[in-house]
Amino acid sequence: MPKAALAITVRMYRQGLGDCFLLTFKKGSKTAHMMIDCGVILSTQDAAARMTRIVEDVRDATNGHLDVVVATHEHWDHISGFNQARPVFDQIEIDSVWLAWTEEPGNERAQELKEEFGAQMRAIVGAMNLWKADVQPRLREAVTEVLAFSGDVLGAAGQTTADALAYLKGREDAEVRYLRPGQTPFGVPGIDGIRVYVLGPPDSSEYIRHLLPRKNRHEAYELRLTAARAFGAAFNGNPGDGERRRALPFDEYHMIPKDQALSRGPGDFFSRHYGDPAAQWRAIDDDWLTLAGQLALDLDNKTNNTCLALAIEIESTGEVLLFPGDAQIGNWASWKDVSFDVRSKDGSNTTVTSRDLLARTVLYKVGHHGSHNATHRSEGLEMMTNPDLVAMIPVNRAMARKKRWNMPFPPLLERLNDKCRSRVIHQDDPPGAAVQAARSVLSKGETARFTNAIVETDDYVEFTFPF
Repeated sequence: MPKAALAITVRMYRQGLGDCFLLTFKKGSKTAHMMIDCGVILSTQDAAARMTRIVEDVRDATNGHLDVVVATHEHWDHISGFNQARPVFDQIEIDSVWLAWTEEPGNERAQELKEEFGAQMRAIVGAMNLWKADVQPRLREAVTEVLAFSGDVLGAAGQTTADALAYLKGREDAEVRYLRPGQTPFGVPGIDGIRVYVLGPPDSSEYIRHLLPRKNRHEAYELRLTAARAFGAAFNGNPGDGERRRALPFDEYHMIPKDQALSRGPGDFFSRHYGDPAAQWRAIDDDWLTLAGQLALDLDNKTNNTCLALAIEIESTGEVLLFPGDAQIGNWASWKDVSFDVRSKDGSNTTVTSRDLLARTVLYKVGHHGSHNATHRSEGLEMMTNPDLVAMIPVNRAMARKKRWNMPFPPLLERLNDKCRSRVIHQDDPPGAAVQAARSVLSKGETARFTNAIVETDDYVEFTFPF
């Protein structure tokens, strides 16, 4: 490689089910470091110790200096490390923090989303505090697992994603930038030859609420804000107030409070059929709380659609590294509306589209640990046509099985292997597994290039571009 050529090393950490990437840009004597996310799923054993060890490695690898820290979205498995390893982060100088426009103080639309998501979370937490363990226990456990993406919202410690973001926003040494799709492409501080394109999150509420892949162009079922408000109103105020009154199945005139119904005497219908402890199986008093499951999944998906999605271009080759966070279908679908005005080498202006960037993608950081709804098919992976495409999946399959999550989703993994010609690197791969899988597909020369580009340790696997 010529001395002045630019090389990018992408280090994917092996902390467990979560995202933590360190990108190192080298050109001649210049070096710049970018961290993209730093987190692990809430129920990970010894999570704080793991994240501390990872961030210590980041500190040592960067000589205690990060040019950029990117936090893609407010989920625990992406930003928990900013809480868990905060003493080590305090030892690292940070020049710039990049966040999505949805985090910008004073942004009216961002505040509306915050209020909407906050109201929905309060309603869910209220339901979980009342939801008895013997009422649909498997569903209750599943809802708890979904809530884990927002941190310890049900526990006494109260450490949340909001705390992690507040830490980043409050760093006195860092310039905080709030990024919007379609803004003029910009560089990475401290290095030449890199151009960063912001693809998402979308400005449109329609795209943020487009949660799942469509079948025959039908939208996925989802709960609107009015449903969340009505649900939340059940925990506050009088039965006839506002949203709650509109959500009641019958007019309040016909309502009989439970205590009043049971006080009519042992021979009364209510006492006979519902007052006896042996007849409690008939009661459905708490069944309405299970609506929290759909609300929790809906909120989780909408948060993923607010992911900061970046395409990082090597100007000299045009090759692109795609980091979409956990962007779901609505986020991906919005990219077709985004274009960029870029000045070419000859001084003329060129319009660059998401289709152009996807076609030149050589590294795809697979979204949401390879889940079924975080890689767009027709407007995503199928547009990645570069023959050198490599995929990196931050997945811990043992944890995914424990959670009963189908990650990575088999049809998606099969297509990734096709598109990448088996150059798919899993976070939890044993040493040499990625090379062994690709050996039967690649030529000898390609296998050698692929092998030479990979470095593996117990704590990370990294890949260098161009390769």
